[in-house]
Amino acid sequence: RLIEHAGALPAVVRLIESDIAPRASELGRHEFAHFVVVCVLAHGFPEQRRSVAQALLSGGLACLARNRHGRFVVEALFAHGGPEDRSVALELLRRAADPVDLAMHSHAHGALGAALRTNV
Repeated sequence: RLIEHAGALPAVVRLIESDIAPRASELGRHEFAHFVVVCVLAHGFPEQRRSVAQALLSGGLACLARNRHGRFVVEALFAHGGPEDRSVALELLRRAADPVDLAMHSHAHGALGAALRTNV
């Protein structure tokens, strides 16, 4: 809720820029921390969403999609990321994994569904 209601405060901005964005891929796999990454993607300022998206795109998106907590982060990336980020994410998923394997995976199917629902 802090990001939703007090995201413009300098301390919150610093927290996102220095602690959350650089570790977004790692935090996205955590049982509770993935909620923070999803919240930044959904409610952060455009530059915050972009920096989190860049960290996710450089951190093994297909592995994140297969993670039981990370899949929600990938879904949020497709739901709230910019067009460029969604396009790159879709291409990374295409190159990194067979779509049929993702569709049959117990966690990745949600991320793949989010990718297919977006207009890239």
